[in-house]
Amino acid sequence: MKSNLYSNSTGRPVTMGTKCMITSPHYFASQAGLSLLQKGGSAADALIAANAVLGVVFGNMAGLGGDLFAQVWDPKGKKLIGLNASGRAGSQASVDFFHQKGMQSIPLRGPLSAITVPGTVDGWWQLHQKFGKLAWRDLFQPAIQFARGFPVSQKFNIAMCQYAGTLQQFGEGAANYLRNGQPYQVGTRLSLPDLVASYELVAEKGVEGFYRGELAERIIRGLQAQGGLLTTADFDSHTSEWVEPLAIDYRGFKITELPPNTVGISLLTLLNMLENADIRGMH
Repeated sequence: MKSNLYSNSTGRPVTMGTKCMITSPHYFASQAGLSLLQKGGSAADALIAANAVLGVVFGNMAGLGGDLFAQVWDPKGKKLIGLNASGRAGSQASVDFFHQKGMQSIPLRGPLSAITVPGTVDGWWQLHQKFGKLAWRDLFQPAIQFARGFPVSQKFNIAMCQYAGTLQQFGEGAANYLRNGQPYQVGTRLSLPDLVASYELVAEKGVEGFYRGELAERIIRGLQAQGGLLTTADFDSHTSEWVEPLAIDYRGFKITELPPNTVGISLLTLLNMLENADIRGMH
């Protein structure tokens, strides 16, 4: 008898569970999220804990300076809702500003690439206010622990090597992610005491600890010292937005994405275009 479970096997076992499941780009983050679920936390609690850990061990792809988008099933309202926790452009950012500097596009790296207010922390806060079960501070303990020291992964090492020049060019990044001018090697223990302090402040004071006060002022001073555009008022006025996801029916399945300013509508448009195509016949 032949099993059809692995008809398109990747060589990896299928992950199964009876009560809950979490996945992320790094096993430390998945581990943190699972530990929160096992303590009675909600899916939102687990998401926040995992995302916070990613900001430490996968810092090239996640962090306090990023944005957050989420689709969440609301058990009370019995419907899917969306959260757009992306930051708006700073009040001093404009097309004319970049044109006057001889630029035709926003730089991909450096202080002038950071023209929007980081939305992640407020996104975490909104999710926790609406769906959280555990204490806010508890959600950040795994991230704080890892920030005190963790082994560098291969992907993180590759990113450090790729952007070593950028880190050296723009100040404190080199002090945190390079040792004697060289990227930390795979498996080497990396500790980030400044990040520990930042997470502890967020854990203690919530959104107030990030968007107003000492941490916000340090971020703004650091950016402005190198020509950045964000201001104290930009941080102070930041808000997230609960939105209704867009939805289509694709071959009997309901597919949802967040509306613009995300690019989710592109996926829905492509699926609509493929609705009547003979995909199997394309092989």
